[in-house]
Amino acid sequence: MDGLPILVESINKKRLNFNQTINDLDIAAMVRDLTEPEQENLAQSRDQLTILLREEEIRYYQRAKVKDVLLGDNNTRYFQMVTNGKHWKKRIFALDNENGAFEGQANLKAYVTRFYKELFWRA
Repeated sequence: MDGLPILVESINKKRLNFNQTINDLDIAAMVRDLTEPEQENLAQSRDQLTILLREEEIRYYQRAKVKDVLLGDNNTRYFQMVTNGKHWKKRIFALDNENGAFEGQANLKAYVTRFYKELFWRA
C-alpha cells in the first residue's frame, strides 16, 4: 500500500508527458506537415495515453469494488466518486443525545472523550 502513491505519481507524470507530446505535435501539425517519425510518435503517444487511462479506470473500478457498471464506458469519475463515498460513510459528523446535538470534530472529540472518561472512571 505504501508504494501506491509513488505508482500513481509515476502514472500521472507519464500521462502529463503523453498529453504534452500530443499537444505539441498537434500544434506542429496545424503549422506544417509532420515528418514520418513525428507521425509515429504521435500515434504511439495517443495509444499509450489510451492504455494509461484504461489502467486508471480499472484501478478505480477495482478499488471501488463495483460490478454493476460495465468497463469501457469511461466511468472513471463514477468509480472515484464511489470510492470516495465509501470513505465518507465511515465518518461521524454529528451525534445526538438527550443533551442536544454535537457537531464538528472538536466537539465530537470532547464529547466522546468525556463520555469514556466518565464510563471508565466509575469502574
